[in-house]
Amino acid sequence: MFDAVQTDPETLPNRLRVAKILGIHGLRGTVKLQVYTVNPHDILTYGALSSRDGKHQFKVVLKSASKGHWLASLEGVTNRTLAEPLVGIDLFIDRSALPPPEEDEYYETDLVNLRVENTDGQAIGLVRGLHDFGAGMLLDLRLSAEWGGRDLMVPFTRACVPVIDLAGGRVVVDPPDGLMDPPEQRDDPAE
Repeated sequence: MFDAVQTDPETLPNRLRVAKILGIHGLRGTVKLQVYTVNPHDILTYGALSSRDGKHQFKVVLKSASKGHWLASLEGVTNRTLAEPLVGIDLFIDRSALPPPEEDEYYETDLVNLRVENTDGQAIGLVRGLHDFGAGMLLDLRLSAEWGGRDLMVPFTRACVPVIDLAGGRVVVDPPDGLMDPPEQRDDPAE
């Protein structure tokens, strides 16, 4: 299991983004919240979440899941007018609030900017992050100029990412055949 808790390059490394206010639902200040933890209810155990600059604290109450996000209330936000300026705000916690990951578990912040190597040991790029669009986690890579200088997403599975070496600052990828080919060399160039 992988946690999608995210680092943010504009914050200190000990602050992790756990949610984002996407929009407003209704007139009573309920917000649409994108939660980045594996178990969305985990954000309730961290205490108040804070804004990027740490100046604003938000106590969150999750109400229900709704079409890929959560409906939530924020303490003190009782109407739509109070909620409107909050749309787009990322919510953070201090890393010390999280338990250490178990074996074979990783926080995204620990993977971002790791060197990516192929199975032959050649450096091919850097990890940009993790994404889950509903069909499983994807490792988001930025390939080096020698490998096309493009972005590439690889399934975040043991088969495609057989080695994660945090101490060595690297991951090894073994993508499916053809995935590393430049788009003009693929059978499906439109994709």
